[in-house]
Amino acid sequence: MDLSNKLKESDFLKSKCDKFEIKEVSGTDLYYSDGAVQGATFKIEFSLTGTNYMRSVYFWPTGIWLCTSNNEEIKKLITEWVEKLNISDDK
Repeated sequence: MDLSNKLKESDFLKSKCDKFEIKEVSGTDLYYSDGAVQGATFKIEFSLTGTNYMRSVYFWPTGIWLCTSNNEEIKKLITEWVEKLNISDDK
């Protein structure tokens, strides 16, 4: 199954968010990440329930991801979500 479809179908992270969108990676993303997201195929923008702060997670075809938040709780949540999906098997 296509990685973005697998993510869209998962309710784990969406259930914890007020906003959840899958978007294309843009030149602006490359600029603000100093090129760190080059090669990412898409990003997910989300805000956790009860917050207004938008966060981004970038995904590569291999299942590797990068979260732009330095919040360890957010990174733990993303890690748990990705592990539930077993997206590393889609390499």
